[in-house]
Amino acid sequence: MEKKAYNTQDSNMVYAALRLIEYLYTKGKIKEHVYRNILREYRGCIDVEEFA
Repeated sequence: MEKKAYNTQDSNMVYAALRLIEYLYTKGKIKEHVYRNILREYRGCIDVEEFA
């Protein structure tokens, strides 16, 4: 993923999307390695430490 400067609105949208992805992971709908890769991809945008 190309590095991009995120504004507050973008960061909020990414945060909400990651929360939805976290929910899908905890319900067993996506595999752990997929979930971790997604978090790794967006760690520059938001603090991903608070996710499962």
